[in-house]
Amino acid sequence: MKLIILIAILVSGTLICTAEAGENLPLYNLSVSFDISKNIVKGVSTITLPENGEMNISTGNLGITSVKLNGLPVSPEIKDGIFTVNGTSTLEIFFDGTFGDVNGSGNPGNAGVVSNDIISEEGISLTGTWYPRIEGRAYYRLKALLPKDFTAISEADEITAVDTPHGREFSFNFPYPLSGVNLAAGRYMVQKETFHGIDIYMYFFPGEVSRDIIGYLENVSRAKTYVEYTKKYIGMYEELIGPYPYRRF
Repeated sequence: MKLIILIAILVSGTLICTAEAGENLPLYNLSVSFDISKNIVKGVSTITLPENGEMNISTGNLGITSVKLNGLPVSPEIKDGIFTVNGTSTLEIFFDGTFGDVNGSGNPGNAGVVSNDIISEEGISLTGTWYPRIEGRAYYRLKALLPKDFTAISEADEITAVDTPHGREFSFNFPYPLSGVNLAAGRYMVQKETFHGIDIYMYFFPGEVSRDIIGYLENVSRAKTYVEYTKKYIGMYEELIGPYPYRRF
């Protein structure tokens, strides 16, 4: 399987209005790591709810190993993949999930295009309920620990990476509220250009250059074509509606 990440999915998550001044939104800290050979993600969600009220937490097919509310263990009733919390609180959810490529291809009818959540040696594409999701918008912080030869992408204004004894840890800065976050990762070649102060990144699979030099050169050429069209459309829409409001594309 050749996994091609649909960057539009990641970029579209940023094309929302920022919160109005004074809007009191939850703060969602998400930290995840992966056992790629077993198609497993493990993580901790720490959600700070700033206001009294009721919030539903969607867990989908995730395994919930433990939950703490304001530091104390609780056993929420999960019904149809959802449980509810009330009041101003800090909620910690320890979870895991398995997202294997059961068909041997992300989309057998259109090889190379990912249509479901996948964790595999070929790459990672997570856009659904791959972590406990909450209703509405929140301010997110995301950290992801990955193998050292993987590069990660999300709809962040800034991505930083540090090497640790256990792998490479990526931190994602989202300075604007979102309704959720996505994550993609793989053994990418990365190219970067800057246009009107915007960093334009290209992520693509290089292939095994020594065996497929033609495919490699085609990928490089295709990436340059994409970035030229990106510049064209950013310039066009900036003239129509104003400056692009984010630092990355």
